[in-house]
Amino acid sequence: MFLANENFPRPSTVWLREAGIIVRSIQEDFPSISDKQVLQKAINDSLIILTFDRDYGELIFRHQTKNPPAVIFFWKRVLILYLQEKFCLLLYKRTNWNLKTLLPL
Repeated sequence: MFLANENFPRPSTVWLREAGIIVRSIQEDFPSISDKQVLQKAINDSLIILTFDRDYGELIFRHQTKNPPAVIFFWKRVLILYLQEKFCLLLYKRTNWNLKTLLPL
């Protein structure tokens, strides 16, 4: 359901998994692939990208990516401990997501 980008903290990925969330990891499975490859993997596997990288907006909108995945962008690493708890609680409560708008159905 989620794809943790290479810059997404490994402890947060582990924490999400321990909370029962399915998270694939670029760090573990495909280290050093390009953002375009990450984007394509998310599209192919219907995954939501978890990232600190602002380049995905440009990749999706400027290059008019067809059927783009949802991207959850975390803008400050210092908030990750707070966010991961809130994020996990949100994900735990929701199992059906509309990937085009990232709003719970």
